[in-house]
Amino acid sequence: MTDAEKRKKANNVSIVLGTIGVLFFISTGFNLFPFKYAAFLGIACFILAGMSRRLMMRQSD
Repeated sequence: MTDAEKRKKANNVSIVLGTIGVLFFISTGFNLFPFKYAAFLGIACFILAGMSRRLMMRQSD
């Protein structure tokens, strides 16, 4: 896998996790999940999005 492909994969994983995090926050407005669970999961997804991108980019070095 080339560096460009690894970078693209890392960005895609980060975008997907960030999107899932946003959806958890939106779900609180529709009462799909209790607020404390949705907030925790949303924040966890945002943290994982940043961490996964950094880890995947670091592996390419």
